[in-house]
Amino acid sequence: RRTIKKTTEAWPDLVRCLGIQADAEPEVAARGELLLRMGAIQAQSLADSDGAFATYARAFRDDPQNEIAQQALENIASIEERWQDFADLFEEAVSKDLPSDLMQALLSKLAVLYKDQLDNIDKAIACYERAVDIDPGNMDALDALEALYTHEQKWAKLLDVYRAKVDLELVPESREALRFQIARLQEEMLGQPESAIATYNEILADDDANLAAITALDRLYQQSSAWGELAENLARQLTLSDDAGQQIGLNLRLGSLRLRQLEQRGLAVETYRQVLDLDPTNDDASRLCEARLAAAGRLDALRELQERCARLAKDPAEEIRLRRGFAVTWRSRYDDPEIMAHHLRRAVELAYTTGALGEPWWHVAAYRALARRPEARADPDVLVALARRGLAIIQEPDEAAGLALLAATLADEAIGDPETTRSLLEPAVTLAPGHPLVRRPWPQAEP
Repeated sequence: RRTIKKTTEAWPDLVRCLGIQADAEPEVAARGELLLRMGAIQAQSLADSDGAFATYARAFRDDPQNEIAQQALENIASIEERWQDFADLFEEAVSKDLPSDLMQALLSKLAVLYKDQLDNIDKAIACYERAVDIDPGNMDALDALEALYTHEQKWAKLLDVYRAKVDLELVPESREALRFQIARLQEEMLGQPESAIATYNEILADDDANLAAITALDRLYQQSSAWGELAENLARQLTLSDDAGQQIGLNLRLGSLRLRQLEQRGLAVETYRQVLDLDPTNDDASRLCEARLAAAGRLDALRELQERCARLAKDPAEEIRLRRGFAVTWRSRYDDPEIMAHHLRRAVELAYTTGALGEPWWHVAAYRALARRPEARADPDVLVALARRGLAIIQEPDEAAGLALLAATLADEAIGDPETTRSLLEPAVTLAPGHPLVRRPWPQAEP
């Protein structure tokens, strides 16, 4: 016990001795070793945390690079809740003229101290900002500032960080991702759509096929009524798309834009023609093309367009539907029975050749209209032959009888050949013997 007491009583003397030696030591490194020994005795043997903190602080002031002193100070600060004192030491250190690397390291540690222990975000930000001022390429500090600015919603400052990172980034994919972040920040947080447009165009300068940037510009051009730029954007999307459905939608939008906002009627019609090349049954494109061509008095061009649509139809039933519609258009809007008859005849020919009869009776009504035309009287053999093709495939008795009677009437009145009339009447007599037309006298058909 006497030995323990003597040893315990010796610690203060040893501390004083080490202090005297440290005061007399001119070399920083050697003085630091003495102070570290002195601080360890105070902390571990004498349980004098205040004294130890002061001793380690002296060592740190002498040499801010002394990591052992830093760690010892941090341990005491953690136990004694002396974080502010610890921070003050770092503030004192970074106020001096230190080497760049050391200054940045101390500022980063001080920033973490402010953020994690003292809940002082503003001072943490200030430390990281100083570190970036010293070295604009300090990615660790930039990453920390990105997180802090985001948390604090300092959007303008965050924008500066992203721009700095773009300048430093060498990997194209990473640089592109940063620019997308910049554009979203400009548009959504800062309310700067024009700046966002410029950023998306920067992305396209590096990658002109970047669909995400093109789509974003599509939206922004619409919102800002930048119609010329939107037209160019839609045209670019068309060059990148290989999906027919998407191409139709883009062309419809582009055609509408050229027609209404840009007043480019000729280009609008051409755009709608491209829609009809992809989808001949597209009613919107067909209606708009027809309206523009008719308004310009270009009925020949309209007729050519309709013929092209009919030829591009995906199947006979679709072509028949188109031609029936065209026939109605030429009869009701343009009073041109010749073109009407052309479309009706082609529709009936397709129906009787392919069996695509579709809805009941339309072909019989179309045949009736054709039979009344002057050319039918002048050259009835064509329509008679057409009727025979129809009678060979029509399954509905009433329809077959109706067609047979129409053809027989035409043959009786225009050909005058009893055998032809009789051969056409036979299906009608079989299918509808009580029909008034069947029962009427047929002079040319009598044997």
